[in-house]
Amino acid sequence: MTIRRATEGDARRISYLIYKSIDHISDKNYSEEQIAAWKKINTPTAIKKSLQRKVIFCAYDYNKLVGTIGLKDGEAVGLYISYWKTRQGIGGLLLRHLEKYAKDNHMKTLKVTSIPSAEDFYLRKGYQITKQVLTDLEGVKFPEKEMIKTL
Repeated sequence: MTIRRATEGDARRISYLIYKSIDHISDKNYSEEQIAAWKKINTPTAIKKSLQRKVIFCAYDYNKLVGTIGLKDGEAVGLYISYWKTRQGIGGLLLRHLEKYAKDNHMKTLKVTSIPSAEDFYLRKGYQITKQVLTDLEGVKFPEKEMIKTL
């Protein structure tokens, strides 16, 4: 497993991974409108643009992209794992990598806004719920929880 900083050349693979992940986690948690909004902000073009505003890391198993995570304004964002690689520790590896990067860059805390299906994962990793929030993507609301961890 190799974790490295994403480049524009990774955008297509990242977008594909996110689309497939959304398809596998969202069928029971989200409406069609929410899924469409979620996908709209994760096109290859949108991901290329986001590389200008945030740091994104990719986990590769040989030449296969198996996970991604980002950091924007003190918040961990966009943790996605290939649906066929879940529950194998990749999410934890990416999160620890991001936490180390944040700490090395003098951050004292890290925030995450968690979807319902990932809440237990973040709690096990030491994050504490601070409040419930409604995230707005393309005018569509998503009920989530803001969580924080001291690094």
